[in-house]
Amino acid sequence: MYFEGTAGKSKVKQSQLIILSDCKSAIKCILRRSVMHHHHVLMERVRSSVCALRDWNTRVALAWIPSHSDIFFNEKADSLAKQALQKLPTTSRTPFTFPTWKSLTLRQMIQCWQIRWDRATTGRATYDVIQAVGTKLIFPRNRSVAISYVRLLLNDTTLREHQYHMGLADTKICESNDGIEDLYHFFFQCSRHSDIRAKLKQEIQRIWTDSGRNGSPRWSVTLLLAPSSEITFTKAQSRAVLAATFEFIKQSGRQL
Repeated sequence: MYFEGTAGKSKVKQSQLIILSDCKSAIKCILRRSVMHHHHVLMERVRSSVCALRDWNTRVALAWIPSHSDIFFNEKADSLAKQALQKLPTTSRTPFTFPTWKSLTLRQMIQCWQIRWDRATTGRATYDVIQAVGTKLIFPRNRSVAISYVRLLLNDTTLREHQYHMGLADTKICESNDGIEDLYHFFFQCSRHSDIRAKLKQEIQRIWTDSGRNGSPRWSVTLLLAPSSEITFTKAQSRAVLAATFEFIKQSGRQL
Protein backbone atom coordinates (compact mmCIF):
# COMPACT_ATOMS: atom_id res chain seq x y z
CA MET A 1 0.00 0.00 0.00
CA TYR A 2 1.27 3.47 -0.85
CA PHE A 3 0.14 6.75 0.75
CA GLU A 4 0.32 10.08 -0.99
CA GLY A 5 -0.94 13.31 0.47
CA THR A 6 -1.71 16.36 -1.66
CA ALA A 7 -2.56 19.76 -0.29
CA GLY A 8 -4.59 22.19 -2.30
CA LYS A 9 -3.70 25.74 -3.14
CA SER A 10 -3.92 28.40 -0.48
CA LYS A 11 -7.30 29.49 -1.74
CA VAL A 12 -8.70 25.94 -1.45
CA LYS A 13 -9.51 25.02 2.13
CA GLN A 14 -9.98 21.27 1.59
CA SER A 15 -6.96 18.96 1.39
CA GLN A 16 -6.80 15.52 -0.18
CA LEU A 17 -5.27 12.19 0.86
CA ILE A 18 -4.84 9.54 -1.82
CA ILE A 19 -4.45 5.94 -0.67
CA LEU A 20 -3.28 3.43 -3.27
CA SER A 21 -3.50 -0.28 -2.54
CA ASP A 22 -2.91 -3.46 -4.52
CA CYS A 23 -5.16 -5.51 -2.20
CA LYS A 24 -8.73 -5.67 -3.46
CA SER A 25 -9.98 -7.60 -0.40
CA ALA A 26 -8.71 -4.89 1.95
CA ILE A 27 -10.44 -2.17 -0.07
CA LYS A 28 -13.66 -4.20 -0.12
CA CYS A 29 -13.62 -4.65 3.66
CA ILE A 30 -13.21 -0.91 4.20
CA LEU A 31 -15.87 0.16 1.70
CA ARG A 32 -18.48 -2.52 2.50
CA ARG A 33 -19.40 -1.82 6.11
CA SER A 34 -21.93 -4.62 6.20
CA VAL A 35 -19.14 -7.21 5.82
CA MET A 36 -17.96 -8.56 9.20
CA HIS A 37 -14.29 -9.34 8.69
CA HIS A 38 -12.29 -11.31 11.25
CA HIS A 39 -9.95 -8.30 11.42
CA HIS A 40 -12.89 -6.12 12.42
CA VAL A 41 -10.84 -4.30 15.09
CA LEU A 42 -8.37 -3.05 12.49
CA MET A 43 -11.18 -2.18 10.09
CA GLU A 44 -12.86 -0.10 12.78
CA ARG A 45 -9.61 1.79 13.37
CA VAL A 46 -9.32 2.52 9.64
CA ARG A 47 -12.91 3.80 9.47
CA SER A 48 -12.38 5.94 12.57
CA SER A 49 -9.28 7.47 11.00
CA VAL A 50 -11.24 8.27 7.84
CA CYS A 51 -13.93 9.99 9.91
CA ALA A 52 -11.28 11.98 11.78
CA LEU A 53 -9.69 13.11 8.52
CA ARG A 54 -13.11 14.12 7.25
CA ASP A 55 -13.58 16.28 10.35
CA TRP A 56 -10.25 17.93 9.54
CA ASN A 57 -11.64 18.82 6.10
CA THR A 58 -9.44 16.24 4.39
CA ARG A 59 -10.88 14.27 1.48
CA VAL A 60 -9.79 10.63 1.36
CA ALA A 61 -9.51 8.80 -1.96
CA LEU A 62 -9.02 5.03 -1.97
CA ALA A 63 -7.92 3.39 -5.21
CA TRP A 64 -6.63 0.04 -6.43
CA ILE A 65 -3.41 -0.32 -8.44
CA PRO A 66 -1.77 -3.43 -9.90
CA SER A 67 0.66 -5.13 -7.55
CA HIS A 68 4.32 -4.42 -8.02
CA SER A 69 7.51 -5.12 -6.09
CA ASP A 70 10.87 -3.51 -5.44
CA ILE A 71 9.23 -0.17 -4.72
CA PHE A 72 10.39 1.25 -1.41
CA PHE A 73 7.13 2.75 -0.13
CA ASN A 74 5.13 -0.29 -1.22
CA GLU A 75 7.42 -2.68 0.64
CA LYS A 76 7.49 -0.37 3.66
CA ALA A 77 3.71 -0.21 3.82
CA ASP A 78 3.39 -4.00 3.58
CA SER A 79 5.92 -4.45 6.38
CA LEU A 80 4.13 -1.97 8.68
CA ALA A 81 0.75 -3.58 7.95
CA LYS A 82 2.07 -7.02 8.92
CA GLN A 83 3.53 -5.62 12.15
CA ALA A 84 0.20 -4.01 13.04
CA LEU A 85 -1.65 -7.28 12.53
CA GLN A 86 0.79 -9.12 14.79
CA LYS A 87 0.19 -6.63 17.62
CA LEU A 88 -3.59 -7.03 17.50
CA PRO A 89 -5.17 -9.36 20.10
CA THR A 90 -6.07 -12.79 18.81
CA THR A 91 -9.77 -13.06 18.01
CA SER A 92 -11.73 -16.21 17.49
CA ARG A 93 -13.21 -16.76 14.04
CA THR A 94 -15.86 -19.03 15.51
CA PRO A 95 -19.18 -17.13 15.59
CA PHE A 96 -20.78 -16.65 18.99
CA THR A 97 -23.92 -18.61 19.69
CA PHE A 98 -27.01 -16.91 21.07
CA PRO A 99 -26.55 -18.37 24.60
CA THR A 100 -22.97 -17.06 24.61
CA TRP A 101 -24.06 -13.57 23.58
CA LYS A 102 -26.81 -13.67 26.20
CA SER A 103 -24.35 -14.68 28.91
CA LEU A 104 -21.85 -11.97 27.95
CA THR A 105 -24.56 -9.30 27.80
CA LEU A 106 -25.95 -10.32 31.20
CA ARG A 107 -22.47 -10.22 32.72
CA GLN A 108 -21.84 -6.74 31.34
CA MET A 109 -25.20 -5.47 32.59
CA ILE A 110 -24.53 -6.80 36.10
CA GLN A 111 -21.08 -5.18 36.15
CA CYS A 112 -22.54 -1.80 35.15
CA TRP A 113 -25.34 -2.21 37.68
CA GLN A 114 -22.81 -3.02 40.43
CA ILE A 115 -20.70 0.05 39.62
CA ARG A 116 -23.77 2.30 39.80
CA TRP A 117 -24.85 0.72 43.09
CA ASP A 118 -21.34 1.14 44.58
CA ARG A 119 -21.13 4.80 43.55
CA ALA A 120 -24.71 5.85 44.31
CA THR A 121 -25.36 8.50 46.93
CA THR A 122 -28.82 7.23 47.89
CA GLY A 123 -29.95 3.95 49.43
CA ARG A 124 -26.80 3.69 51.53
CA ALA A 125 -28.64 2.08 54.46
CA THR A 126 -29.75 -0.73 52.15
CA TYR A 127 -26.25 -0.90 50.67
CA ASP A 128 -24.83 -1.55 54.14
CA VAL A 129 -26.99 -4.68 54.28
CA ILE A 130 -26.92 -5.85 50.65
CA GLN A 131 -23.84 -4.74 48.71
CA ALA A 132 -23.98 -7.19 45.81
CA VAL A 133 -26.55 -6.49 43.09
CA GLY A 134 -28.65 -9.37 41.89
CA THR A 135 -28.84 -10.89 45.35
CA LYS A 136 -31.91 -13.11 45.53
CA LEU A 137 -34.05 -12.34 48.55
CA ILE A 138 -36.11 -14.85 50.48
CA PHE A 139 -39.51 -13.69 51.68
CA PRO A 140 -41.78 -15.20 54.31
CA ARG A 141 -45.23 -16.47 53.44
CA ASN A 142 -46.83 -14.17 56.00
CA ARG A 143 -47.67 -11.01 54.05
CA SER A 144 -47.43 -8.69 57.05
CA VAL A 145 -44.00 -10.03 58.00
CA ALA A 146 -42.87 -9.77 54.37
CA ILE A 147 -43.83 -6.08 54.24
CA SER A 148 -42.01 -5.45 57.51
CA TYR A 149 -38.95 -7.26 56.18
CA VAL A 150 -38.81 -5.10 53.03
CA ARG A 151 -39.21 -1.91 55.04
CA LEU A 152 -36.40 -3.03 57.35
CA LEU A 153 -34.17 -3.53 54.31
CA LEU A 154 -35.09 -0.05 53.03
CA ASN A 155 -34.52 1.46 56.50
CA ASP A 156 -37.97 3.02 56.30
CA THR A 157 -40.15 1.64 59.09
CA THR A 158 -42.57 2.70 61.80
CA LEU A 159 -39.76 2.65 64.36
CA ARG A 160 -39.55 5.96 66.15
CA GLU A 161 -36.17 6.96 64.76
CA HIS A 162 -37.54 6.83 61.22
CA GLN A 163 -40.85 8.39 62.17
CA TYR A 164 -39.05 11.25 63.95
CA HIS A 165 -37.06 12.10 60.81
CA MET A 166 -40.31 12.23 58.82
CA GLY A 167 -41.97 14.48 61.40
CA LEU A 168 -44.43 11.78 62.50
CA ALA A 169 -43.07 11.33 66.04
CA ASP A 170 -42.00 13.75 68.74
CA THR A 171 -39.07 11.68 69.96
CA LYS A 172 -36.69 8.92 68.88
CA ILE A 173 -36.87 7.20 72.27
CA CYS A 174 -38.82 3.94 72.39
CA GLU A 175 -41.92 3.49 74.54
CA SER A 176 -39.95 1.50 77.13
CA ASN A 177 -37.51 4.38 77.46
CA ASP A 178 -34.60 2.01 76.73
CA GLY A 179 -32.92 4.16 74.10
CA ILE A 180 -33.29 5.32 70.52
CA GLU A 181 -35.66 2.99 68.71
CA ASP A 182 -33.71 2.09 65.57
CA LEU A 183 -33.18 -1.28 63.84
CA TYR A 184 -30.44 -2.44 66.21
CA HIS A 185 -32.51 -1.45 69.25
CA PHE A 186 -35.52 -3.34 67.92
CA PHE A 187 -33.61 -6.58 67.40
CA PHE A 188 -31.08 -6.53 70.24
CA GLN A 189 -31.94 -4.04 73.02
CA CYS A 190 -35.64 -3.34 73.54
CA SER A 191 -36.80 -4.85 76.83
CA ARG A 192 -40.26 -5.54 75.41
CA HIS A 193 -38.83 -8.30 73.21
CA SER A 194 -36.45 -9.97 75.67
CA ASP A 195 -38.13 -13.39 75.59
CA ILE A 196 -38.40 -13.75 71.81
CA ARG A 197 -34.88 -12.27 71.45
CA ALA A 198 -33.48 -15.08 73.58
CA LYS A 199 -35.14 -17.63 71.28
CA LEU A 200 -33.79 -15.80 68.22
CA LYS A 201 -30.21 -15.83 69.51
CA GLN A 202 -30.49 -19.43 70.63
CA GLU A 203 -31.61 -20.55 67.17
CA ILE A 204 -28.91 -18.59 65.34
CA GLN A 205 -26.28 -19.86 67.78
CA ARG A 206 -27.37 -23.41 66.98
CA ILE A 207 -27.05 -22.74 63.25
CA TRP A 208 -23.62 -21.22 63.87
CA THR A 209 -22.41 -24.21 65.86
CA ASP A 210 -23.83 -26.76 63.41
CA SER A 211 -21.88 -25.07 60.62
CA GLY A 212 -18.65 -26.06 62.39
CA ARG A 213 -17.77 -22.62 63.74
CA ASN A 214 -16.52 -21.89 67.23
CA GLY A 215 -17.66 -19.17 69.60
CA SER A 216 -20.57 -16.92 68.71
CA PRO A 217 -21.39 -14.81 65.66
CA ARG A 218 -21.00 -11.04 65.62
CA TRP A 219 -24.53 -9.92 66.27
CA SER A 220 -25.66 -7.32 63.76
CA VAL A 221 -28.70 -6.23 61.79
CA THR A 222 -27.04 -7.48 58.59
CA LEU A 223 -26.69 -10.96 60.10
CA LEU A 224 -30.45 -11.10 60.65
CA LEU A 225 -31.64 -9.47 57.42
CA ALA A 226 -29.05 -10.72 54.92
CA PRO A 227 -27.02 -13.50 56.56
CA SER A 228 -25.24 -14.52 53.34
CA SER A 229 -23.83 -10.98 53.04
CA GLU A 230 -22.37 -11.04 56.53
CA ILE A 231 -21.10 -14.61 56.83
CA THR A 232 -20.39 -17.39 54.38
CA PHE A 233 -23.45 -19.50 55.07
CA THR A 234 -24.88 -22.20 52.86
CA LYS A 235 -28.28 -21.55 51.31
CA ALA A 236 -29.94 -23.81 53.86
CA GLN A 237 -28.22 -22.04 56.76
CA SER A 238 -29.17 -18.61 55.39
CA ARG A 239 -32.77 -19.73 55.06
CA ALA A 240 -32.71 -20.97 58.66
CA VAL A 241 -31.37 -17.63 59.94
CA LEU A 242 -34.00 -15.71 57.98
CA ALA A 243 -36.73 -18.03 59.26
CA ALA A 244 -35.68 -17.21 62.83
CA THR A 245 -35.69 -13.48 61.97
CA PHE A 246 -39.15 -13.71 60.42
CA GLU A 247 -40.44 -15.52 63.50
CA PHE A 248 -39.03 -12.77 65.72
CA ILE A 249 -40.78 -10.07 63.66
CA LYS A 250 -44.04 -12.00 63.77
CA GLN A 251 -43.96 -12.59 67.53
CA SER A 252 -43.01 -8.98 68.23
CA GLY A 253 -46.47 -7.99 67.03
CA ARG A 254 -45.02 -4.88 65.33
CA GLN A 255 -46.34 -3.69 61.97
CA LEU A 256 -43.10 -2.21 60.73
